[in-house]
Amino acid sequence: MWETFNGALFLFRLRHIIFFFLFFFLVGCSTLGYVFRQAVQHNSMINSRVPVSTVLSDSSQKTWVVKKLKYVAEIKKFAEKEGLNVEGSYNHYVELERSGISYLVYAAEPDSLVAKKWYFPFVGRVPYLGYFSELERDEMASELAAEGWDVAKGTVGAFSSLGWFEDPIFTPMLRRRNASLAHLFFHELTHRTFWSQGSVRFNENLAEFIAGKLTEKFLSQSGDLRSLSKYKQAKRDRKRYKAWLKMLKSDLERFYDLKQTMKAMMKGKREVFSRHLSRLPSFETEYRNYIKGKAWNNATVVSASLYTPDFERFEASYRCLNPKRIGDFLSAIEEWETTVDEPLHLLGGFCDRAEEARSVE
Repeated sequence: MWETFNGALFLFRLRHIIFFFLFFFLVGCSTLGYVFRQAVQHNSMINSRVPVSTVLSDSSQKTWVVKKLKYVAEIKKFAEKEGLNVEGSYNHYVELERSGISYLVYAAEPDSLVAKKWYFPFVGRVPYLGYFSELERDEMASELAAEGWDVAKGTVGAFSSLGWFEDPIFTPMLRRRNASLAHLFFHELTHRTFWSQGSVRFNENLAEFIAGKLTEKFLSQSGDLRSLSKYKQAKRDRKRYKAWLKMLKSDLERFYDLKQTMKAMMKGKREVFSRHLSRLPSFETEYRNYIKGKAWNNATVVSASLYTPDFERFEASYRCLNPKRIGDFLSAIEEWETTVDEPLHLLGGFCDRAEEARSVE
């Protein structure tokens, strides 16, 4: 389930005093405390990093770690040829024993699919908070639940500093099969290459679209047909999951539009979730267990929707531009995004803009 472990976590390492003071003037006191705590914990992890070259030359290092690091080097080389920004990224390794690098909490209104958002400079409004401590994340989740929010929690196996710092490779990132590993790095390198402050949903959907394109191309060109087959199998299941989630969202939205009493709303809400969970599609992979393992509520739906993009609009835009490299597609989006108030609206007129650009050339 690669889409549930991706995401551009916005917690940057405060290495310079001037950067700290910039945050002091741009964010509120409570947010400042949050950012500072995460920065300290991030800094602690980063201080334990070692160059990948050192790890590869260490005869006592685990064989599987060495093998995966070499595979990441191949992924980076391919990404660079495709025009993604790999400069200063993933040249160091941080060994972690835990299953995730960081932990997320999402919140949504109990009677609608409206997510709670937090504002951060340089990133914009984001529908989640990230923590390097699972306990601290759980404490925030409890606080939000006590305030009446629907709450969902997640674990992050990777994050991007969006090009602000040199992102290292963490052990949890390597505990993936080849196809998932490639998808993960293409996703995060897309964030590093381009990030729109206007919409987290657009950024995540774009990164998932790019990662899907590049993963299939990479696996095909590298001759890993077995991984490619399994990857396509998972994508078919993902399409089924997306359709199921879309129907669930649609039913919930119609139900919430009825504006019932809180008691009736809560009862009906449980019935909607129960009905859809009893009508899961037939999956080829482990998606059924993945869905059944979630505690579904409005926040769960909102968080899941971040990684279930409408590929049709992205695909149509991509075909219209017909770029030689993925990087050219991202450059066009970056050039034209300032002409719209919502990045997702850009896709609707992408073909016209692409045609205009070609006529000018």
